[in-house]
Amino acid sequence: MILFLISTLSYTQNELKFEVFKSIIKHEIENSDNALYLQCTKSKTYFDSQNFKQQISFDIQTEILQELEKNSLRSDDNFWKSKWLAAVKKKNESIKNKNCLTKKDVTKLFKRTKKRNSVLTISDPIFSDNNEYCIVSISYTMFSGSAYGNSYFLQKIHGIWKIKASYDNWLS
Repeated sequence: MILFLISTLSYTQNELKFEVFKSIIKHEIENSDNALYLQCTKSKTYFDSQNFKQQISFDIQTEILQELEKNSLRSDDNFWKSKWLAAVKKKNESIKNKNCLTKKDVTKLFKRTKKRNSVLTISDPIFSDNNEYCIVSISYTMFSGSAYGNSYFLQKIHGIWKIKASYDNWLS
């Protein structure tokens, strides 16, 4: 019984992560003029509720922010499932690579093309305990030493993940 519950929870969490993965890619494609490459790396997501509250203009329950902060401690560096990229790639021609790129692949891409490219990296999503809210970070590597990114606060509304806020914008 316990193994069944663990596997069910794991499946649910993976489904949620895939939904967020698709939503973020869709958003980034819709808001970009460039085709993009997807990187396999899934970095840890950090969340500081005080920093977040200073950057957003709407109220959210303190309990939700505390849950996100607590759950961010379990976030880890990992890799996106390549079958997820394949599923998203089938539906969108704005994604240039058919296989997920490793960090080495990205370096080779820049050396080979000798030009700017949009390589998107999406972090490990973290969820509130009720799985209605999510934090995820993205970054774009344009060329070696040239990158930018931000974090998104998402809410699941009528079964669809919607970006409610963008914060922690950075540029290098």
